[in-house]
Amino acid sequence: MLYDMLVDTSHPQVLEVYLNIELDTSIDFYTKEFPVIIHSPLKSPNLNDSFVFGVSGPKNKRALFSFFSQNAGINKTNYANVIHPSAVIFPSSRIDHGGIVDSLVSVSYQSDIGFGVDIKRGAQIGHHNRIGAFCDINPGAILCGNVTLGDHCYIGAGSIIKERVTIGENTIIGLGSVVTKDIPEGVVAYGNPCKVVKDNPFLDQLL
Repeated sequence: MLYDMLVDTSHPQVLEVYLNIELDTSIDFYTKEFPVIIHSPLKSPNLNDSFVFGVSGPKNKRALFSFFSQNAGINKTNYANVIHPSAVIFPSSRIDHGGIVDSLVSVSYQSDIGFGVDIKRGAQIGHHNRIGAFCDINPGAILCGNVTLGDHCYIGAGSIIKERVTIGENTIIGLGSVVTKDIPEGVVAYGNPCKVVKDNPFLDQLL
């Protein structure tokens, strides 16, 4: 997905991957292969390059950012936004660095989107939304006007979040949920109407 996005946005045609841990770096190609250079975790990135997150999920992105910030000096401004040409983003909205905005996404006016946010296929972001850092908004999700998401939120595919709802940081909203009331931080919630089910099991990795 990331490679297709980079090609569609005229980024370099060779993807360079910097690892933070040793992995089996064999890649399964189900359709067509693409050129990729995989560097050892000991290899220092060139700080003149632009970087994108090669993982999704709030805890994964935060961990990766922390690793490369501490070990390679890569800060927020080194990260590029990757925005698909079919996405519609109103000029009065702001997207911080490190964002990935997939195809057919719409971001309405006066919304503020934090660092390292993924907005996936067909998601709709209404007006005056405030989205914290490292959030994931999955395909087809709808955030109506004046919605606030804390940092590290995960919004499941097809979810609808009513206007003026606040979702606390480190919270997971299950797919297809209809969120009509505020949801506290650090929980898993889902359903129609959306209700808190349990604490976020990944919370200790996000604090």
